[in-house]
Parts: sequence; C-alpha cells; structure tokens
Amino acid sequence: MYLSSGSLNDTLPVRWVYQYRLYGKERFFQTPKDYRKNPVRKFHTPSKEVEQNLELKIKHLEMELKYTKTLIALVQKQERTNKNTK
Repeated sequence: MYLSSGSLNDTLPVRWVYQYRLYGKERFFQTPKDYRKNPVRKFHTPSKEVEQNLELKIKHLEMELKYTKTLIALVQKQERTNKNTK
C-alpha cells in the first residue's frame, strides 16, 4: 500500500486502517488495558450505500482501464503502420 522509506511512522496509517476494519471505530476509544481484555476480532461491515459507491467506483475504474488499454493498442498499431510505410 505504501512505499517504505524505513521510517516507523510510514506504517502507522496502515495499522490504523487495519484496526478500524477489524474492530470498528470503538477500538480508538479503548485503553490498551481494555483492548487486551476484549480482543474480539470482527471486520467492520460497510453500509449498503458505501458498498454501492465502492462498486460504482470499481466499475468506473474498470471502464477507464479498458479505454486506456484500447487506446494504447491503437497507438501502437498506428506506430507500427507508420514504421512500415517509411
């Protein structure tokens, strides 16, 4: 997810996201003592609206990727055609 520059702080946001997904926002209001007493792990499930927005974003990105691949293929074909005509 992140490129490591060797600093410990580079991984801190990644840990926060992981903990949020695993325990939900309640994890950030617990003390370490409370956390060790109740280490129940369950992933936070997003709401239907968030899930639909993510699915829509994925479809949009898939369409962009398909368009970009098609465009690259057309440009490469045009370059090959130009080389053959010279």
